[in-house]
Formats: sequence, structure tokens, C-alpha cells
Amino acid sequence: MLNGFFIAGFPGRTYMPRKGRRIEQAELCGHHRFYAEDYARAKKLGLLVARETAQWAAIERVPGQYDFGFVRRRIHSARAQGIQLIWTLLDGGWPADIDVMRPMFVQRFTAYTRAFARLLCDQEVKQPIVVPVNEIGPLSRAGGELGHCFPFLEERGLELRCQLVRAAISAVDAMREILPEIRIMHVEPLVHVSAHPFHPEDADAADAMRREQYAVFDMLAGRSWPQLGGREHHLDLIGVSHYLGSQYYYAGPRYPGRMINPQAAEWRRFSDMLAELGRRYACPLVVAATGHDGAGRAAWLRYICREAQHAASHGTAVHGICIAPIVDCPKQAFELRNSHGLWGPADEQGERAVDMWLAKELREQQRTFERLQHERIEPAAAGAARTRLNRAFDA
Repeated sequence: MLNGFFIAGFPGRTYMPRKGRRIEQAELCGHHRFYAEDYARAKKLGLLVARETAQWAAIERVPGQYDFGFVRRRIHSARAQGIQLIWTLLDGGWPADIDVMRPMFVQRFTAYTRAFARLLCDQEVKQPIVVPVNEIGPLSRAGGELGHCFPFLEERGLELRCQLVRAAISAVDAMREILPEIRIMHVEPLVHVSAHPFHPEDADAADAMRREQYAVFDMLAGRSWPQLGGREHHLDLIGVSHYLGSQYYYAGPRYPGRMINPQAAEWRRFSDMLAELGRRYACPLVVAATGHDGAGRAAWLRYICREAQHAASHGTAVHGICIAPIVDCPKQAFELRNSHGLWGPADEQGERAVDMWLAKELREQQRTFERLQHERIEPAAAGAARTRLNRAFDA
């Protein structure tokens, strides 16, 4: 399914401000210009899988006409390096002429994803994996309920969530008609919400907010709102994003409270969260986005890897970990600035400074997971050999 356990998550979100031109994260960090160099860097460090974004607004500038030029170029460049691409088809923005709340949105998105599947077929992409809509939950909350980001709606969060889920379901069906072997990954945050120790009366409300993280997956599977068209087969791979700020205290129904300190009693092990998710949906899991801002990024990767190992050793199928974003945006990007990456912003020649501590930790974890994979394969092979030998004697 995946060419490697560790995944390079290249920035690709589209930011749609209230005024002015849209902002493409891939342009800010230099990946749009230097994707070939970035793929070569990734291969050099053993990262043979990468998350990419096909920016819908840039592809369909004229309704019904798709310019997949940059997608083709990245497919060819990644193939030359032996890198498998996981494509996100909607992350933050869409063509300006579309009203997300109208039925035409679902029709246009379905047509676009169908055309993308034909492109993958024409390009003979092996093992295609696609994320139809990235993080429906946060987008519907921030953009549909609170009005903080595009499409800047208020008190329409549930309506927007339903519309995006409806679009994702329609896209999955359309792409599978073209490419029956395509794998679909839906990505949502994996969080923990707890009552503050000074406010134990908030325990029920905190748990209700925590369980809300499953709402999108339940809709996609048809467990809730079945009128949207969801069925269990619409869940294939489940991806989760998880950062240090993904655990917080309850502070009311609208906004997250203060972050839970990892040393606090309310902190929950990431492995326990993965195990709960695995039991609930029985799907292969991928840590589809994780990282840490600043000096602690190597320690954070070590923590996530150990938790994934612990979950896997207790029967939860974890198939990969994605460092995202794998490259930093420049300091002048203001609110888009980050320091999560393995590499810094690109200079004019496409060169990037590497975070040596994170690179060293990544290599250590790659060796660990290679050893664990080898240990799992050897007993399985030995068991199969014993079975064949017993059958031969029985015959």
C-alpha cells in the first residue's frame, strides 16, 4: 500500500482571505518551484512517500476546464525518484465562482475528482492514494460555524460539514468508477478534551466535545446522517493529524481551552487514542500529519513513533507517519509561518537548510521500524514454512 512507513508532507493548503488574491502555501514555501529538488532531498533521507495537494482553484480556472500541468510534472518528477504520492484534492479553497452551499458545488467537485482519476489512469500511476477533502471537521467549524476562515460563514457549521461530506462521498464513488483499485484516505484531527481539574462538572461536556471528532467519519460511513449517502465502504484508510496542541481543556462549546501539559494527569497517551480509533472503525490507520514547532521537533517525532509502536504491538494497524509540514514557510509569511519542518524555506537556488537533530531522529526511527518490520516478517515466514512442512508430511 505505502512504499515506506515515513511520509513527507509538503504544504499545499489554499488560503482564501476576505480581500485580495488567494494564497497558496506551496508557493510561499518554495515547493511549487523546487518540487524536483524537494523530491531528491526526500529520497536521500529515505522518504519514499509524500503528501501533495492538487489545488482545485488553480486547476479549474474556467468552469469545466482542468489544467493538470503542474500535477503531471510532479507525477513525472516523483516517479523518477521512486516516490509514491498521496494526493489531496481539496484543502482550504475552491474556484471563486462556486457557492459551497449550493448543489452545484457537489456536482463540480465530483466532475473535478473524476477528471483527476482519469489523469491518474492515463499516467499509469501505481498504488494511487487520494484524500478527497482534507480535515472537513476543522474547516466546517472554523469556516462554517465561527467565520474565522473561508468561506467565512457563521452558525452554519453542521450545514457546511454535511455539504463537504456529501461532496467527498460523491467523489469517492466517481473515482472508483474510473480506478477501482484507488485507495481513499480521509484525514481528520485526533484530539483529546478533558475537564480542568478545577471544574470536574465539565466532564460530560468535555467528553461530548471529544467524541465530536468522530462525526465526519460516522457520516462518511453512514452511521449518522445516512441521507448523505455514506456507507461503510466509503471508509478505506483513516488518516489523523495530531500535534502537541491536540489535547486541551474544555472551556465551553465554541473554542478549545488551554493546552494540556504532557505531564498533567489529564494527558492521554497517543497510543490509546489510536487504539480507540482502530476499534471504532477497523480500518488501517495513518498518522497523516504531525510535527512540533521549534526546538522540540526531534523529541516529538520520537514520542509519536514510540506511541505508534506501542499501538501496533497491541493490535492497532498503523501504516505510516507523516511529518507535516516537511518544509518551513518563510518568516515573512506571518500567520502562515511555521518551524515544524525537516527543511527550512528555499532560497533562490532551491537550497534548504536541514534540521540536523530531526534528520538524525528520523534516521534512528527508520532503523527501528525496519528492524521491527523484519522481526514481524521472519516469524510469519517461519510459521508459513512450518505449515508447508507439516502438510508435506501429512501427505
